[in-house]
Amino acid sequence: MKKVVRTLGSILMLSVLMLQMCFAANVSDTYNDINLQSLATIDAKTLPDSQLKSMEEQIQNLSNEEYDALLAYLVNTTSDSNRLRESLRLVGVDLSEIHRAYYTPTSEESPAIMPMTEAYQSFISVYDSSRTGHTNKRISVSYKLNTKESHPGSYDAIVLYYDSTKATYKSYSTEKNYTSLKNGTKAAKGTLVFNFYDKIAGNNLSHATVEVARTSKSPLHYSAVWNHSYTKTNVNVTLNPSVSFSGTGGVSGSIGATIAFGSKENVWQLSDVGYYS
Repeated sequence: MKKVVRTLGSILMLSVLMLQMCFAANVSDTYNDINLQSLATIDAKTLPDSQLKSMEEQIQNLSNEEYDALLAYLVNTTSDSNRLRESLRLVGVDLSEIHRAYYTPTSEESPAIMPMTEAYQSFISVYDSSRTGHTNKRISVSYKLNTKESHPGSYDAIVLYYDSTKATYKSYSTEKNYTSLKNGTKAAKGTLVFNFYDKIAGNNLSHATVEVARTSKSPLHYSAVWNHSYTKTNVNVTLNPSVSFSGTGGVSGSIGATIAFGSKENVWQLSDVGYYS
C-alpha cells in the first residue's frame, strides 16, 4: 500500500512539474510572439530583459528603410507618445518629441466643397530618432490623408528642412509605394522635396527621412511642409509641377522651396517644426 501511495505521489508531483513547465513555456511563447509593432501599444517596462534584448537586436538588424517604416508606424499608431518614447529607449532607440499638425478646413470651404477636398483631419508628424551605436540623426516626416480624394490635383509635395549650418547631409530614404524624391539638389543646403502620390495613396500612411550628421552642439532645428493640391471640378492638371528655390526655408540654414501648382488647383499646407538638443 505504501508503495502505491509513493507511486501516486510521484505521479502527482510529476504532473505539477509538467503543468509548471507548460505555463512557463506559454509565457515565453507569448513574449516571443510580441513583434516590434506592438511597441505602439504595450509598456516595454513589463517585458523581461531577455525580450527587450531580443527586440533591440531585431531593431539593430533592420535596414534604414525598414527602421524608418517601423518608426512611422509606431509614431502614428500609439495613443501615448511618452510611453512609446520610454519603451523605445529600453530597446535602444532615442526618439524625440513628436510634433503633429492636423488640417482643418477653413470657414470659407462650404459643405458643397468639403466632399471634394476630403482632407479633414489629415496630418503630418515630424520627429527625429537614432539607434544605439548610430551617431547620425534621422529626421522624419510622415503624413496621411483621412480619406481618398475624389478630385486630387497634381502630386503633393513634401518639403523637409533642416539647419545645414548645424548638420551635414548624409542620405535620404522614403516609403517606396507613395513617396519619391522630387528634388534633392539643395540637400546639402538644408532642403529636400519629395513627391507624395496622394491619388494612389488613398488613406495609407507614407513617410520620408533625411539622415544628417551633427556638426554643432547647438540645437538643430528642422521642419516639414506638406503642400496638398486638389480641384473642385474635373480639370486637367500638371501631375509633377516644378519646384524653385529662393530665400530662407522653414528653418534657418535651409533654402525656401516653392511648388508651381496649376492656376485651377486649390492648395493647402500643413507644417510643423521640431528640434533636438
